[in-house]
Amino acid sequence: MLLLLRTFPILVALTVIAGSLALFWFPTQPFVVAGLALALLFILLSRLADWNFKKIDAWILLGIPFLLAVSSFFLLLFLEGNGMKILVITLATCLIWLFAENLFTYLHLPAAYQVNALEYLSLVVNVVSVYFFTTALFAVRLFLSAPLWKLVPFFALFVFALTAATFWVCKIEKEKVLVNSLGGTILFCELFVVFSFLPASFFSNAGLLTLFFYLFLGIVRSQLLEKLNKIVLRRYLVTVFIIALLIVWTARWT
Repeated sequence: MLLLLRTFPILVALTVIAGSLALFWFPTQPFVVAGLALALLFILLSRLADWNFKKIDAWILLGIPFLLAVSSFFLLLFLEGNGMKILVITLATCLIWLFAENLFTYLHLPAAYQVNALEYLSLVVNVVSVYFFTTALFAVRLFLSAPLWKLVPFFALFVFALTAATFWVCKIEKEKVLVNSLGGTILFCELFVVFSFLPASFFSNAGLLTLFFYLFLGIVRSQLLEKLNKIVLRRYLVTVFIIALLIVWTARWT
């Protein structure tokens, strides 16, 4: 059985690739294709987590890569250039495979697991998920003229789930997870509304919001783990400032 489970990370990656490509092979039925791919992905990840649905840890560990797949499929519906599509598919597949690989090691070969691998991967995966999902929501508002008040609840649920999952995986105290996740969700819902009115492309607006999400996760996580100091704070602030400048400088403003 262990040998069979060893193939699951590869099967997970193949499912993401096949599902992504099928969106373009069957363009008239995107929701059916995405639904089938996500259902199969959920089954594979659940089996990898030993079907242990009674524990919240299992839901979080399978939910992190699953939400990345959801956000990538969602974004692919609005992308036009083949280069951008390949980039999204490649990035999502690599991250989901890497997470599944470490999840298998963590649960089934603990002696070979690298300490804190899932914690750092969760941060990266969730930041990418927020960028994909936010970009897709901004695209929905632009192309489908969707009212902003209808998009905010979806954004709030997505951000809350990823924020809480990040803190949970990092072994933050449960009482602090809920409070900080709710506070972060309210903050980013406000930013989502503000950035939706910026006269730039949805890629740039989502990029700026994602930078603040990364900054929030990094600083709050370090503070809750009592690892926040001037060096760590300066590193996060300088990194976000430089990338934000690049986004603002290269964005097409209308």
